[in-house]
Amino acid sequence: MRESKSYLCSETVRSTQKTTVSSSSFRRPLISPTRDLSSFHRNGFQVQPITLKDVSEIYTYRCLFERYACERAAMTATPEQIAGVEVIVDQEEESGITLYRLFEVNERFHLTLSERSENGRMIVQMRLVMAYLRRLDLIPPTPDRVTHRDVINAIKARDGARASHLIGQHINDALELAVKSLLQVDRTSPRGCY
Repeated sequence: MRESKSYLCSETVRSTQKTTVSSSSFRRPLISPTRDLSSFHRNGFQVQPITLKDVSEIYTYRCLFERYACERAAMTATPEQIAGVEVIVDQEEESGITLYRLFEVNERFHLTLSERSENGRMIVQMRLVMAYLRRLDLIPPTPDRVTHRDVINAIKARDGARASHLIGQHINDALELAVKSLLQVDRTSPRGCY
């Protein structure tokens, strides 16, 4: 691949930032389908603000995946796999857990559940969704009405319908908290950006 000089144009680094990377490898992430960036001809790029509709869509998408994953886990997970998820829940319930560690364990719980679906494409999509939510700081730390323990107990009882319902309620609770958080940021932001 031929290397060429590219200039990253933006408000903050317009005149001084030079990189020596292939223009196609520079351009590829900028035109990804995530809709994170807007391109302005000859002026650079701007990160698009996240809307309430975006938050709702991503949580709806996540809910579809995780409800299916819980049903599959209740049907197909081995006792060892269920025990592995229980270890994650035990770590989450430890007293004195830091917020950073709580986020880490929460994400591991949801990704481990998606792995129980044994659907490679779904696992990849769940990783992307969780990374997106983490990057936007839209994973609320507040306990829900439905806990991870409730979900894993339903899976352990091999009750796929209940596990699916519980994870759906859990994600809806998280959506409510994310929307409230986003509305709070919007009210305190000087320009209404988030």
